[in-house]
Amino acid sequence: MRQKTQKFVLITAAILLFSLGSYAHGRFSVSFWQDGELRHINARDNTVTLENREFDILFGFVDSPISISVNASFDAANFNAAKKGLPLGKLACFEPGTGMAEGLNNSDKSLTINSNGHNSWFYEDQEFNRFNIIKKEKTGGIAATRTISRLSDVVTRDFLEWSDVTKPLYLVFYSYGFLGNSSQQVELHRDYIKINWIQTTKKSEQSSESQSDEKQYQNPDYERIKQNIESGLSDFHYPKLWNRFQQGDSTMTLDARRHLYYGYVFHKNYSPFRSKYDEQKINAIIDKENPSAAELKTLVALLDDALTAQPFNCKALYIQAIAYYELNQMADYQKNRAKINCIFDALVSTGNGLEKETAVHIIDKYSAEDYLLLHNLSMAYMTLEKGGYDVWYLKPNDYDLKKLWFDVNKPYRAGGDAYYKMFFGE
Repeated sequence: MRQKTQKFVLITAAILLFSLGSYAHGRFSVSFWQDGELRHINARDNTVTLENREFDILFGFVDSPISISVNASFDAANFNAAKKGLPLGKLACFEPGTGMAEGLNNSDKSLTINSNGHNSWFYEDQEFNRFNIIKKEKTGGIAATRTISRLSDVVTRDFLEWSDVTKPLYLVFYSYGFLGNSSQQVELHRDYIKINWIQTTKKSEQSSESQSDEKQYQNPDYERIKQNIESGLSDFHYPKLWNRFQQGDSTMTLDARRHLYYGYVFHKNYSPFRSKYDEQKINAIIDKENPSAAELKTLVALLDDALTAQPFNCKALYIQAIAYYELNQMADYQKNRAKINCIFDALVSTGNGLEKETAVHIIDKYSAEDYLLLHNLSMAYMTLEKGGYDVWYLKPNDYDLKKLWFDVNKPYRAGGDAYYKMFFGE
């Protein structure tokens, strides 16, 4: 159960499944995990830091056949070509005949390193695929995991010792289709990630599980936060944090993220139950099979308006990110990804929600809804508990979780003592 709940706590927006009509075809999201925890990708330079030992790569894609070509190399040439936007189909590593054979269902749990070749990770159905974990999402998509237990060097034809893996590893992910009935490749989606390694000792490997169990959560210290965000001399001065958030600054520290999210309760526009999310108009666009560019721009504007009332609404940020992607506004797409990660980091730093003592602290009702959405969970019903808690009872789920606790003191007390007592009788 510990393993399940730990992975639940950090499943997050890593599964940014592309679910906007037919635009989803051939596209995928990529995230990296270690010890059941998400390792953040720096959106500025597409880097992720891992310990040099076993890790997972999690892909999100729609429920249809897909093949993802993956080049892995200690040479940065293919990574740089992908970063510059060069046609990936013309790179030697993705030419026909350069695919490397491997078994089904990731039986070797390995990743082959080859500058001039590629791994072909496909999904046809639950049985015929090259992933060791397959999970169907309620969104209609697939979450597919490749566990990487060892690296194989095609030159030496041997497996590398993890202790010898110190140089950055460059990964390029590529999916494509064909133009009409021809053999001409048409790129559908690409991603590229540089892995920086941290040395792992045997001691840290053995203690990683016990350390994860001892994870400490910290309740928001609103007095300290208020003092810091109001000081023009502080790194946490709210206008500075707000600007960094709007720019999608992925380098913000955890403390800065906590000051940003929980500090918003002192903002003049803070209104925890206010909403400008026009569900009818938004759904009218996202439910279309092929939204036009004009409709996607309208969608962005509608979500911009919703975010003026609730700037930390992850659902709005998520849908807007997809619209940005389809409009090829990649800078804005990356900003929204970074914003979601920022909000999520602040929330999970306060608790895992599995019991009252580790309730997740939220500043508005939408954060609880987002928390469930990002974890692919659905609420059966909700109750209020003394002390200022929402308890969300869950529908059957893959984590065997029955309920989640949220500390809602801030949003309910924002309406005054009388308002709070109406709900909690204290």
